[in-house]
Amino acid sequence: MKKYLIIFVVLFFSCNKKITIEKKYFKNGDLQEMITRKGNYFNGEYIAFYSNGIKREEGIYKKNRKIGVWKAWYKSGNLFSIAEYENNQLINANGWDENSKQTLVDGNGYALAFYPNGDSMSLINYTDCKWDGELIK
Repeated sequence: MKKYLIIFVVLFFSCNKKITIEKKYFKNGDLQEMITRKGNYFNGEYIAFYSNGIKREEGIYKKNRKIGVWKAWYKSGNLFSIAEYENNQLINANGWDENSKQTLVDGNGYALAFYPNGDSMSLINYTDCKWDGELIK
């Protein structure tokens, strides 16, 4: 009987976490970011936008960790990257410059790094999906 009570308590508390959708807005009222939470974790869909309304990034979190395919775009709307995560670890990435020329192929090449506001910061070299430490620009 104790065994069943413990299982019930664990299931009750693990299944009873409140799911909420948090939204942040720009000063003009447009949606800036939307994230799903379950309890204290980012757990579900994440979508972010630039101030011009163009989608900036989208992906899925599971217990605060990136999983699956994440996509990112430039302010122009051109595709910036498609990255695949497994338990928050980058396992594959492809990226393009603003003119849609591919610069990162299967985790090898270079990609832009951005400031939080979307402005470009520098080019970063990648080898096997890992930043090799060399800033190009």
